[in-house]
Amino acid sequence: MKRLILILCLIAIPVYGADSVITICPSGCDYTSLITAVANEDMDVTSLDPGDSLFFEISGTWSGYDQGMLTIDTAGYKTDSDNGIKIYTTGSARHPGVWSTTAYRLVNTDGDWQIPMEIQANYVEIDGLQIEFYRSAGTNRTYAINENYDPNGTTIRNCIIICDDSSTVQGAIGIRFGLTDLDSIYIYINLIYGFSSRGVSTVTGSGGSIVYSNTVANCGVAYESDIGRPIFKNNIVTECGAGWSSNNVHDSTGYNATDSASLGYTAQTGDSVDAEYSFVNVAAKNWHWSSPFAGADLSSDPFLAFTTDIDGQTRTDPWDRGMDEYVAAGTVYRGQIISIGGN
Repeated sequence: MKRLILILCLIAIPVYGADSVITICPSGCDYTSLITAVANEDMDVTSLDPGDSLFFEISGTWSGYDQGMLTIDTAGYKTDSDNGIKIYTTGSARHPGVWSTTAYRLVNTDGDWQIPMEIQANYVEIDGLQIEFYRSAGTNRTYAINENYDPNGTTIRNCIIICDDSSTVQGAIGIRFGLTDLDSIYIYINLIYGFSSRGVSTVTGSGGSIVYSNTVANCGVAYESDIGRPIFKNNIVTECGAGWSSNNVHDSTGYNATDSASLGYTAQTGDSVDAEYSFVNVAAKNWHWSSPFAGADLSSDPFLAFTTDIDGQTRTDPWDRGMDEYVAAGTVYRGQIISIGGN
């Protein structure tokens, strides 16, 4: 009897091997909603082989959007630096560097603290999503992406994060990491616009935040950096009330640009003020470059090295600042000839 009990116990324990992939698409996948998938697929990701991760892969053409609050919680998910969670889009579910109503969209609508995405677990990567919060007059302060429970090792890249904000009552923030003991936060190659308070708020701990190659437009303040001395490189600020909230930036900061008279911190190597930008179509919220705006080559950066832009195009020397790498007219990309620069 003792042997039988032992065998039954062993059978009841789940055994994981390589990467685990959960698929989300409008039809024919594991789920039709990322919110539902994340809520249902609780996992001890550390049970996977070292170096393997839990993937949520979003594909397909979307006529509607995923509405509600997505919470990646610590009650359901256990992760570590070897075994994390990655949520990403692929194929037609991925935006083309401008907001798309046929790509995947995570949307939360009006109401106090109705946050589209809350990250609680450690070592979570968000790649290539569109995230929107709609906020009307009287709605309390809220955030498009918010941290909770001190999640370390978070990556947010290649995303478009927007706010349809018709209120000036309190403020809306695009990405908020606001606890002082947070370390190793990576925010890069994102387009963020429309937030009345902050585009990116990185009030983090001694390990700080790496904030590279983002384009922030039409926000009250583009970047908040009051604690933790984040490193900012190759970021673009356009049509915002202010660039940076304070002089509290890392010494390695540089090659950022604003179209106003002041960055908000003491200018460092390569920084630009009163910059004149050439975007494809600001009225259509297309902040791709229509002509180059050179910055720093980050392909061998000691803090965070990468080689692509928000469209997945390989950056070439000299690199452009912000989310986009300028591509000249006539260039063939993804099988198509670009008719104007800036794709």
